[in-house]
Amino acid sequence: GLSNVLGEVLGSQRQQLPDRGEQRRRLRELEGEQASMTLELIQQSTDLKRLANLEEHVAGLTQDLDRETAALVRDDLVDLARARRDLLDKSIGLHKSYLRSLNELAASYRRLLDSSVAYNDFLAKNLLWIRSAPPPGLETLTNIPDQLAHILSVSHWRQIPGAVVAGVLASTWVKLLLVVFLLLMWKMSFMRKQLLATGERVGKVALDKFSYTLQALGLTFLMALPWPLLTLILGLALELDPGITGFSAQLADGLMTLTPTFFYIQFFSALCLPGGVATKHFRWPDSLPRALYVYFFRLKIALLPAILIIILAIDQSQTAQLDSVERLALVFALLVTALFFYRVSH
Repeated sequence: GLSNVLGEVLGSQRQQLPDRGEQRRRLRELEGEQASMTLELIQQSTDLKRLANLEEHVAGLTQDLDRETAALVRDDLVDLARARRDLLDKSIGLHKSYLRSLNELAASYRRLLDSSVAYNDFLAKNLLWIRSAPPPGLETLTNIPDQLAHILSVSHWRQIPGAVVAGVLASTWVKLLLVVFLLLMWKMSFMRKQLLATGERVGKVALDKFSYTLQALGLTFLMALPWPLLTLILGLALELDPGITGFSAQLADGLMTLTPTFFYIQFFSALCLPGGVATKHFRWPDSLPRALYVYFFRLKIALLPAILIIILAIDQSQTAQLDSVERLALVFALLVTALFFYRVSH
C-alpha cells in the first residue's frame, strides 16, 4: 500500500544523502585553506604598507650603498617598487575575492552537512514505523553471508590501522586521551586495591563513613573507563584522519556511537566486582553481584559487536544493499537484550 511505497521512497532518499564523513573532510580542507589564504593576505597587506612611501622604501634599500651607486640604481628601484606595489594591490584584491568565495563555500558545506544530518535523523526516527523493505523471506537468509562478507571485507579493514595512526598524529587531543588511557591502565591494579580497602571499613561503626562509598563509586568509574575511552579514541582518530575514507568515517561513527553503551555496561559490571561497591557498600548477597557480573560480561561480548554491525550496515546502505544483515543483527541485539533482562529479573 501507500506505507510500503512511502517507506521505499524515504529509504531511497536516505541512501542518496551526501556522505557525512566526506563532507566533514572537505569542510576541514576548506577551513585550512581559509586560514592559509588569510595568512597570505596579512603578509601581503604588511608588504603593501611598507611600499606606501616609495622614496622612503628605496632610501632604506640603498642606505648601505655609496651616494654615486645609490643615485645610479635609484630610478630603477623606484620603478620596481612601484610595479611591486601595483602587483600587491591586485593580488590583495584577488585574495579578498577568493577568501569571500571560500567563506561562502564553507558556509554552504556547513548548511548542507547540518541539513543532511537533520534529515537523516528524521528518517531514522520515522522509517522505524514505516516498512521500507519487502517482508523477510528465504532470500533474506541467503543474502546474509555475502552482505556480512562485504562489511568484514579485508579491503575495508586493512586501511584502518594506518588511518588510526594518522589521526592520532594529527590531533593533540587524541594524544592526550591516549595518555589518559595508558595512565588508567597503569594504575588499574592500584585502583583495585584502593577499592577493596574502602570496603574493609564499611559496617564498622567507629570507622565507617559515607565518603568511603563515594570514593568507591569514583574508583569504580575510573576502573570502568579505560576500554570505552579507547573505543572513543579510535573513533576520534579515524574521524580526524586527514585522508579519511568512506569506510573509515562509517567505522568512526560506529565506534563513537557505541562508546556510551560500552561505558554503561562496563560501569555496572565494575559495580559487581568481588569486594566492590555492590558487595561491600550496598550489602548485596555475594551470589547476586557474581551472577550479574557474568551477565554483564556476556551482554558486552554479544551486544556490542551486534550494535556496531547495525551501524555499519546502516551507514553502508548508501553504497550497498545490506538490509538482510542489518535485520539479523537487530533481531540478535534485541534477543540478547531481552534475555539479559529476563535473567536479571529472575
